[in-house]
Amino acid sequence: MWLEDHSHASVLAVSGQAKVWLDGRQRQVKTNLGALSAEGWTRLSAGEGTQGPRWDDWRWLPVAEPLEPDWRRWLLVRRRVSAPMSGKLTSSLLPIETPIEEVV
Repeated sequence: MWLEDHSHASVLAVSGQAKVWLDGRQRQVKTNLGALSAEGWTRLSAGEGTQGPRWDDWRWLPVAEPLEPDWRRWLLVRRRVSAPMSGKLTSSLLPIETPIEEVV
């Protein structure tokens, strides 16, 4: 709430055990991830690794509405191209027009 009150953009790592508000109900993050379709992922590189670009698939999931109308709460999901069943999660509070490429 403090971050929202001060219009401070943030990206925080979260556990699959965490709960987020979706469709008016609290739901466990890992439960929602298992239901994601194959469509809707964006392949982006988060930078260079020791063996070249690190390509992963990324996806935005909007969660509960923030207090500020021009901001958005997101769950940003990253999954490895080589292991699509595993993933990393971050919870984000960003201006609504922020592109996924900028966050990655």
